[in-house]
Amino acid sequence: MPQGQLTQYQLGMKAGMRAAKSGAKGKRRKMTAAESAGYKKKYANAKKKKRMPDSRPYVETKFIHVEPTTDPVLLNAGPPEAGQIAGTTVIVPTCWNQGWHQGLTRSDITGRAIYPRYLTMKMSMDTVNLPAGQYNLRCMVGFCTQTLQGLEGATLAPSHFNAKVIEQLTLSGILGNHLDFPIKRKGLKILKDFRVRGNRNASLASFVPNALDPQSSNPSNPINSFTFKWPMGTKTWTTPNDATPPVFFPSRAWIPFVAFYSAEFATMEDATKAPEYNVSSKLWYTDQ
Repeated sequence: MPQGQLTQYQLGMKAGMRAAKSGAKGKRRKMTAAESAGYKKKYANAKKKKRMPDSRPYVETKFIHVEPTTDPVLLNAGPPEAGQIAGTTVIVPTCWNQGWHQGLTRSDITGRAIYPRYLTMKMSMDTVNLPAGQYNLRCMVGFCTQTLQGLEGATLAPSHFNAKVIEQLTLSGILGNHLDFPIKRKGLKILKDFRVRGNRNASLASFVPNALDPQSSNPSNPINSFTFKWPMGTKTWTTPNDATPPVFFPSRAWIPFVAFYSAEFATMEDATKAPEYNVSSKLWYTDQ
C-alpha cells in the first residue's frame, strides 16, 4: 500500500467521526401507527395456537337419542291459557329436558357436569286436520337465556323448560300484532326466524306462497319436514330433583326451543285440529 493512503476501515472510521462531530444522525424510516398495528397483528396471529379449552374433552363419548314421537311437550296449541299467547306452540328437544340418572351405563352420567357437543332435532308437521283456509305460520328457533337455576332443590320436570320459554316469549312481545314494537329483553336469543311455506316437493297445486293451504287440490296433503340444530360447546352443570332416585336436569344452561305461531290458530275453536308434530332428537355429549 502506498505511503499515506488510508485503508477502507480507516476511511469509515473518519467518516463516522465527522458525522458524530456534526451531530448528523443516520436516516431511519419511521412506521406509521397503522403499519405498526398491522405488523404486530400479523405476527401475533402466527403465534396464536388454535386449541380447545383445557377443561373440555376433545371427543364426545355418549349420546341421547329420543325416537320419533307424535306427543312432544306442547304449550298453547289452541285457546289461550293464563298469561300466555294463543296460537303458539313451543317444543323443547326431548333429549334435552328428559334428564339423566347417575350410573355406569351408556345413558347415565358419572358426575354432575356434561359437555354437550351437538344437538339436532328433526321434525315433520302434518296439516291434514286443519280446517279449510290459508294460515300464516311463523317459526322461531333459538335459546331461552333465562335458566331454571332458581328451581334448584324443587321438583324439576320437563314441563318447566317449556313453561320458561313461553314465559319469555310472552314478556318479549315479539309475538302478536306486527305493528307493535316489541320490548327489548335479554331473555331470548333468536337464531332463526322464518315463515313456513308449503312443501315445494309436492305438486304445484298444493303449494301456496307464504301460507299453508291444507285443502289443496292434491289428495295427499303434503307434510313439511324440518331439521333444527343448536350450537353447543359450553360446560353445563346439572341439578337433581327431589325424585328417588334423583333425575339430573341441565337447569343452569340455556334452553333450546322451537316456537310456531299463527294468528289464525288463536281463533281456532277445536285445538285437536292443530298441526300434528312428529319429533325426534339426539344429543351428543360426554361427562367427567
